[in-house]
Amino acid sequence: MAPTATLDSMQPMSSLATRSVSLQPRALPLWHLLGPGSPGAVQSAGLPPPEIMQAAALTDGFIARTGREEFLIATITPPTADSLCCWCYGRDDRVLALTGPDWRRVMAQVCHADLRGFGPDDWQLLAAAGVNLWCLGIDEGLLLGCDPSLGHYLQQTLTEVVRDLTAAGGRSGAQLTS
Repeated sequence: MAPTATLDSMQPMSSLATRSVSLQPRALPLWHLLGPGSPGAVQSAGLPPPEIMQAAALTDGFIARTGREEFLIATITPPTADSLCCWCYGRDDRVLALTGPDWRRVMAQVCHADLRGFGPDDWQLLAAAGVNLWCLGIDEGLLLGCDPSLGHYLQQTLTEVVRDLTAAGGRSGAQLTS
């Protein structure tokens, strides 16, 4: 049987299950750490800080360096920012995973970036379907995150693209999960 497309998100949406699409809620705890002491706080927490900006490292979740003194961290326990001259706050990004052999076909319909060489552990900030988002390469696809106010729109748009590609070619070969 051919691979199918599925979509899981952080927040519940009406349940949808077709031959090619499945929607299920999931959560990913995110923390934004910033300030002059943030690299020290990352090291104190025992996390591997990426050496260059716009790069990510996998941990039990992931840590991405989004600026010189700024990190996006996916972990259950936030790093402590006590007396290190930095700030740490939780984020409620809508997080989706787009996986399967044709995930690049789905993204090519909504994104200007060339993701042909994008692979596991790669990190990029980009826009898709008019939504600014972060992307982390995972096995067989992408982990996508965006502002929660735009998450429903992004999820619907990606679901429609998967449906269109499925209808046009008989199957999409992509999965959207998180």
